[in-house]
Amino acid sequence: MPAEEVPVAGTEIVASSVDRFRPDDTILERRGQELELLAEALEEYVGANELDGQDVRLRRNLGRVRRALEEIYGLEFAISDDASSESGIRIRQKVSNAHDEVTGIDVEFAGASARAEVNQDIDTAHKGSKIIGARIKRLG
Repeated sequence: MPAEEVPVAGTEIVASSVDRFRPDDTILERRGQELELLAEALEEYVGANELDGQDVRLRRNLGRVRRALEEIYGLEFAISDDASSESGIRIRQKVSNAHDEVTGIDVEFAGASARAEVNQDIDTAHKGSKIIGARIKRLG
């Protein structure tokens, strides 16, 4: 007997966040040497009283560090004062067939000002499956 297909209701973006972030060890291992090289390249700036915002080399290397850390931690880091550029965690899940439970975020506690975005793209949710954007045991 074939599994019954259950359509998934529209996905919502959860406007909350977790207060603890963990690196993806696989990505960290892959990008670790690059980060070490970038740290060496930025050593000349350590202890500087002022930094030149127009320093192309500095900006390029900081951009590389930022992109690497965003990938390792699955976050976007806010650099500007622009309110539309807020730090937080972003979860993207692409699942062809959900048979059991698919959870974007599962945490014990999230701070009141924390931010998260969960985007779940589920093609087919089979009977008995659960699609959970965020499970936060204590928010505050």
